[in-house]
Amino acid sequence: MREKIVEPDKVGHAKGPETEDRKIIIQQIDRTIGYLVEAIEKHNLKNKLNVIITSDHGMTTVKKKPEVQEILLSNYIKFSNLVKFDILDYGGFGMITPKVGKEEELYQALKNAHPHLRVYKKEEFPEHFHYAKNEREVTLSAYQDKWNQLKLIVVFFSQRFILYVNKGDHGFDNEDMDMKTIFRAFGPDFKENYLAKPFDSIHIYPLMCKLLGINPQPNNGSLAFTEKMPKEVELPKQCNNLKFHSCFPHPALDCKTIQAGFSVR
Repeated sequence: MREKIVEPDKVGHAKGPETEDRKIIIQQIDRTIGYLVEAIEKHNLKNKLNVIITSDHGMTTVKKKPEVQEILLSNYIKFSNLVKFDILDYGGFGMITPKVGKEEELYQALKNAHPHLRVYKKEEFPEHFHYAKNEREVTLSAYQDKWNQLKLIVVFFSQRFILYVNKGDHGFDNEDMDMKTIFRAFGPDFKENYLAKPFDSIHIYPLMCKLLGINPQPNNGSLAFTEKMPKEVELPKQCNNLKFHSCFPHPALDCKTIQAGFSVR
């Protein structure tokens, strides 16, 4: 079962992530999670149900001029001459498709346009973004670097009129601490009081598939970053006492089923 809570994203965008309004929403979510934990115990599911609590992104405070310098790409290029399609807005990231034959000209015009603007061709995009090999990625992508330490966000956009009212936003460099999120997990197949090293959210999907005993679809994640989270349990004697990372409900699985669902170690 998957349950999504839309807050505190909504109030974070509208009011900002460091406001009293967002703190109140987080307190409400905390009570909701408390209710969930109580319900699990009440219905005797504590030893049967694995729970993962996480989010799809973080959030940072957005400020506009005169508090920050805005990067207007229209100051450096003429969109009607060079650009076929663009996804540009306030925020930390933008994508541009040049007109046919204008790829290199557009790239060179933006490459050194601003000291805090990073522009890359698709194949050159930094590995930690996981964009370069995505078939949906466009020809050129740009983002603001992590030059500021005061959470003052550089924004960039084209010549279009854009109404932007967000006081908090995400989509910036995923190495920025404000873009990080939480990961909490508990249940019969997770170790207790185990503190994992930080890892990218893309690695949660293969972990979930392993716990459920299903084959994952193609993805960028790896079990190498989460393999120490699940408990290790002894296999039945007929399996020569090999160990595997358990799935729910492991007491009911026979040796053949276990080996089909996991890589026996």
